[in-house]
Amino acid sequence: PQAITASSLTNSGATTFGTGPFKIPPQIVTTAGTTQLGATAITSTTAIITVNTTSSLHGVRLPTAATGLQIWIANAATTFAFKIYPATNGKIGAAATNATDTALAKNKANQYIALNTTYWAVQRGA
Repeated sequence: PQAITASSLTNSGATTFGTGPFKIPPQIVTTAGTTQLGATAITSTTAIITVNTTSSLHGVRLPTAATGLQIWIANAATTFAFKIYPATNGKIGAAATNATDTALAKNKANQYIALNTTYWAVQRGA
């Protein structure tokens, strides 16, 4: 994995990690879509979901896994739980390839850790 150092940061807070640009500040997210491809893409190492208007139907999609990449996703008091999908051909925990992780409940957060280029381990918030 690429180390994030003070010299790699710019005034905008952007740096590059893994397969694309990731921002240090959290990404404030509204869920979308009812499928893996329609879900809102996560582009930051921390995503705070603030709007989810459909009962557990909408979701977010993790970026393509890069060994060592860690993503935090929090449900910041949205009305409903939402789905978390891997990137295309990815897998989260015990779920099947391309399948959603269990829904993330209101006021909970999970940490996703890429163990290789396709598999995410998940540490679930209590």
